[in-house]
Amino acid sequence: MKALVMLIFILCIAVSILFADTCVRHQVHTDGYYYGGRVNPPVDREYEVWFGTGKIAYMHERRSVLFDLDKSIMTFVNLEDSTYVVSPIPFEWTKLLVPQDTARVLMYQTVGEISKTDGKKKVLDRKCMGYTMCTWIPYEGGRVYETDATVWVTSDVPFNLELYEMSIGHRLQLQNYKSTFIDEMNKIKGYPLLSEESRFVKGFSVKSFDRVVEILEKDPPAGVYAIPAGFTKKAQLGIGDLRGG
Repeated sequence: MKALVMLIFILCIAVSILFADTCVRHQVHTDGYYYGGRVNPPVDREYEVWFGTGKIAYMHERRSVLFDLDKSIMTFVNLEDSTYVVSPIPFEWTKLLVPQDTARVLMYQTVGEISKTDGKKKVLDRKCMGYTMCTWIPYEGGRVYETDATVWVTSDVPFNLELYEMSIGHRLQLQNYKSTFIDEMNKIKGYPLLSEESRFVKGFSVKSFDRVVEILEKDPPAGVYAIPAGFTKKAQLGIGDLRGG
């Protein structure tokens, strides 16, 4: 009898773990810098990514992006003005954005180059592979907002990695990456645990990093994958919705 009770107890734990969601907590830091007669202080922030069954929620301080990959739907939530926009994925800028902003967004898309390195390291005691990236926005025959980055990714995660890889192209499109560069980014297999970058601005560089500080399997907060109650639905986004984290 005791053996039966113990077996049931173990099975209950195993089932709860099997169906638990995963929360990945990121920490982001950007160094301070002086530019144009103004001192810009260092910036620190955090955000979470929740992985459920067929769903992913990117939870930032001022914005949330919710993916229901079973239904091929993306919901963009602006927490500052309590509005949201629902869109099928993949999406088209001409349908997602208000007309006056579409041309501007399409004119300044990010492109880049990616190379896999021979480097290996451990982050959160998980084996990672390294990639180097250089990104920029083409402008009048030159490059602006040029950034060099090293990204460390791992396949050692407790959530469905294929689910993440299904969503990342849509996330990069929201960040206005050009489709040809997104295709290159999709060749990176794994979840990024650490990204270290330098952005070059008017002859100087600003360093930043985005690192995962915690990966936990646990029950999600109520409504984490849902539109917050009382929010107003909009037909399209504006550029202002896309700014800020």
